[in-house]
Amino acid sequence: MAFNPVTATGSVTLEIDHTKIDATLTNFPIAIKLSSLATGMYAALGVNNLKMAVTSSDGTTQYPVEIECWESGNQVIHTQIPSISSTVDTEVEVFWDSTQDDNSTYVGVTGSTPAKTVWDSDFIAVYHMAQDPSAGGACILDSTSNSNHGTPYGSMLTEDLVNADVGKAISADGTDDYIACGSILNLGDNDLVATLELLSTNDKMRISTERTTSSGLGSAVFWAMESGYLKYLRGDLSSTPYSHTITASSLLAANQNNYFAFVSNGASTARTFWTNTDKYTEVLNFTYTDAGFSNIELFRHRNYTYGTEYTAMTCASARLSSVARSDAWAKATNYSLKDTLLSVHGAQIEILKPKCLFIINSFPLLEGV
Repeated sequence: MAFNPVTATGSVTLEIDHTKIDATLTNFPIAIKLSSLATGMYAALGVNNLKMAVTSSDGTTQYPVEIECWESGNQVIHTQIPSISSTVDTEVEVFWDSTQDDNSTYVGVTGSTPAKTVWDSDFIAVYHMAQDPSAGGACILDSTSNSNHGTPYGSMLTEDLVNADVGKAISADGTDDYIACGSILNLGDNDLVATLELLSTNDKMRISTERTTSSGLGSAVFWAMESGYLKYLRGDLSSTPYSHTITASSLLAANQNNYFAFVSNGASTARTFWTNTDKYTEVLNFTYTDAGFSNIELFRHRNYTYGTEYTAMTCASARLSSVARSDAWAKATNYSLKDTLLSVHGAQIEILKPKCLFIINSFPLLEGV
């Protein structure tokens, strides 16, 4: 039988804080840190992590669920909410029941059919950085149906997979570690319509678009932090690169989650970017003639002038979209990835089903007997 939320033994009601939603969001993916919002769920289910459901406030309309992480002290799922209001709190229900069948129609681990449906068709790639980077090959999984999996290089070890505030993260050593994600997006295209989002658990970040032709070494563009500020560099193989440090951007703090988003909406030199909840618009020179750059790499860049540079950073999330996401989308993603968008409404409910049923017949005492 299919999993039935109505008869589930455990449940919790969550609220999305509307004060952090600037405009109505449609088909928005949110992260749910179950280990802090549904504290009894892991103990009740154990390894049976498909015996759950996420629904609308009616308790029956189910949403797709991707399980990013399921281990003691760290359980994180992602789900897509059809509509999130900016005027009233949106309620989400989470149900679980170890006695029911797996909810494999709506719930799955990364790579499963229900997990892929969390991410709309505008996503090019979504990396939760939740896989062991020492496994070899394309082991850093893309959660979308595009299967643009990342391949680690350098000396990445099992211990480079670490716990983040929400889910997992991968730590790079700054010496030779990087992740190649394939030819999926040209960040230096002057007519680019796209959104790039990163979450770093420290004050460092680096992402680049590498040359995919065989004519030599180079980066079309990279984004990095330098002296705490966001830096953009656009270059080619034979000339001094265009470099620009955006000193107006807010400083990223060490030892905390830092969200970065870059949004480009077409043939314009004015690009929007976010550092945490601070928005900036900057005129940037994207013009160059070589179209052979589209291979996305995390943690390093290569350039004719500067050579190869690596960054010691810990990345908890990387997302690429083929559309220019709205300001409200970027801001809400920042809160979602930091576990500050949701709160528990009311009390968590646990219903204990009896193991046995005893029927006791009682009879009145008869006087004089």
